[in-house]
Amino acid sequence: LVAPAGSGKTTTVTAWSVAETRRIPVWLRLDAQDDDVHTLSRAIAAAIRLVAGDATRSEQLLCSPTPVEVSQMVAALALDLDALGDAVLVLDDLHHLRSTDALDLIGALLAEAGPATRVVAASRVEPALALSNRRVRRELLEFSAADLRLDRVQIGTLLAEVGVNDQMMAEQILDRSKGWAAAAVLMVARIGADFD
Repeated sequence: LVAPAGSGKTTTVTAWSVAETRRIPVWLRLDAQDDDVHTLSRAIAAAIRLVAGDATRSEQLLCSPTPVEVSQMVAALALDLDALGDAVLVLDDLHHLRSTDALDLIGALLAEAGPATRVVAASRVEPALALSNRRVRRELLEFSAADLRLDRVQIGTLLAEVGVNDQMMAEQILDRSKGWAAAAVLMVARIGADFD
């Protein structure tokens, strides 16, 4: 899912993960500090641990007194995700990962994870991951800002939530916001405050 800030990426992924009750979400909100392969490994391991509840292979590796190869960590993380069953690793704000090492870790994890594991990534920019083979095999669903734009009906629903039932106003908000979720929500909130 690639779209600019404020377009509703996190909200959309959150709503999907709540509705997708068959899958176990392993949520990781990334930031600039995660752009280091070791920090990123620890962050993914910690997110898995929160869901697993028990000690995990990756956690055991991180506690090892000897240095751990990235390939070993990737294998452990993939096994930990697979052990959860139908897990979905959510990588929110993936645009914070820019280093080749961190992106390579994500790419290797995608390749190593079992068929039951899914990965959902939300980013402001297209991630520098090798995804062409997955596109060809139709293993990749891609969404953009256009897919997240609100329409007149959705804006009308937002207006109704603040006690306003005015389709002309919904059309005006759509025209001004171009369907951009953050702008539409702010406009509706302002209208709601005016009606209080």
